[in-house]
Amino acid sequence: MMKIIKITIYVLLLSTILILFYKINEYQDIIFVKQERIETLNKNLDEAKLSDKEKEKYIGELHESVNLLQFRLTTLEDKLKELSVFQDKLK
Repeated sequence: MMKIIKITIYVLLLSTILILFYKINEYQDIIFVKQERIETLNKNLDEAKLSDKEKEKYIGELHESVNLLQFRLTTLEDKLKELSVFQDKLK
């Protein structure tokens, strides 16, 4: 009975780790796309006839969203580390 419980916990743990890896990869892709958008926007803003204040506003908004995604990514990575430690304890 105890062995079945351990196996069940282990399977749940592994599936959670896989989901976290998927989410981390997803957030990394989103961050990469956002950074490309920032570069494109910088280029377009240089060509556009907007004031420096408006340019800073647009760039600031994109930087905020990238920072939020990086925070989420860090949180997921921390959870993954915690789960890995828990997984090691189960072994």
